[in-house]
Formats: sequence, structure tokens, C-alpha cells
Amino acid sequence: MMSDVLKNCHHRWKTLNQRWSLQTRLLYINMLLVGLMALGISVAYYTLTRYDKKQQSRERLNIAFKIMQDDFQERL
Repeated sequence: MMSDVLKNCHHRWKTLNQRWSLQTRLLYINMLLVGLMALGISVAYYTLTRYDKKQQSRERLNIAFKIMQDDFQERL
């Protein structure tokens, strides 16, 4: 049963490769590479932007707490 599935799959792959020209194969490979590159750049940008936003948020919270602390000390 499994060998029949593999033979059928191999036969389909062979006929598909025979139908595709070299230009078509290169086009699909280039499209795949461009897609992977765009995905990689997007993930890197998202990660770096998220890290930067977290850092800015922490800095703002530290400034706010420092202002509150200075205000409490002035009142005392």
C-alpha cells in the first residue's frame, strides 16, 4: 500500500519536472526566495521594534516613578 503511494508520488513528480521548463523552475525558486527574504525582514523588524517600544515604555515608567518619588520627598 505504502509503496504504491510512493510510486504514484514519484511518478507525478517526474511528470511535473518534465513539464516545467528551466525558466519556470528558476521563476518559482526566485519567488520562494523573495518570499522567504520578505518574511525574514518582517520578523526582524517586528522583533526589533517590539524591543525598542518595551525599552521606551520602561524608561517612561522610571521617569514617572522618579517624579513621584521626588514629589513625596518634597512634601515630607
